[in-house]
Amino acid sequence: MQGSYQLISLSGSFEYGENHNVDGENSRLNITLSHHDGKVFGGLVTGSLIAAEPVYIIAASLKQGTSKDTSQELKKRRSAN
Repeated sequence: MQGSYQLISLSGSFEYGENHNVDGENSRLNITLSHHDGKVFGGLVTGSLIAAEPVYIIAASLKQGTSKDTSQELKKRRSAN
């Protein structure tokens, strides 16, 4: 698909494999765009994506699982407030 579209949403997730490389099978980048006639569409990005204007990306890294000590500490903090 070629042309100019308005970017509504760009979201995704990336997983690192055992060799600390991005695991393509478990990584996704989804996009929602609108056409100048007002039609909205989107899907999974599978090729190149070039933005005509700056795109701000907010990234976060989450560690899987928490220890009981961390959970207990959070409960103590909440009850103190």
